[in-house]
Amino acid sequence: MIFVKIIKRLLRDFCGKKWRQILFGKRIIELAKICADIEKHYRKPRDIEWAFAKGKFYIVQSRPITTL
Repeated sequence: MIFVKIIKRLLRDFCGKKWRQILFGKRIIELAKICADIEKHYRKPRDIEWAFAKGKFYIVQSRPITTL
């Protein structure tokens, strides 16, 4: 489930018409590991909001997933 959320967030609206991937390769793996570590810490699936700026990931919020 976590990877579905990551993939959805890797895409963004471009000029309202096209979608394009904004993260590639190593960055995707890095984000997946960060998210997996957060879920491991809480021992439950999490809804994780993140940002990427100046070459660095920032975790904005993490909350429990209440419905799957």
